[in-house]
Amino acid sequence: MANPQLISKMDHSHCVLQPAHVQQLRELQYLNLARQRILDWPDSPVKNAALNALCGEEGAVLDGLAYAAERMAARQSTEH
Repeated sequence: MANPQLISKMDHSHCVLQPAHVQQLRELQYLNLARQRILDWPDSPVKNAALNALCGEEGAVLDGLAYAAERMAARQSTEH
């Protein structure tokens, strides 16, 4: 998990999102849209399984973004 203190100290004026990070943010948008549609389904084991799968996917994408942010923050702290 990313270190929130380290990320909060980043100089955000120099941050540029890499294409991979933009793609991950788009993936989160799609996952959120899927969640909204799944929430409309009637309660069932299938709905629960789909929501659990979404949680896993969202977690993986967020972990990747948090790791990238932590690396950027660490890189900035060594440059200054």
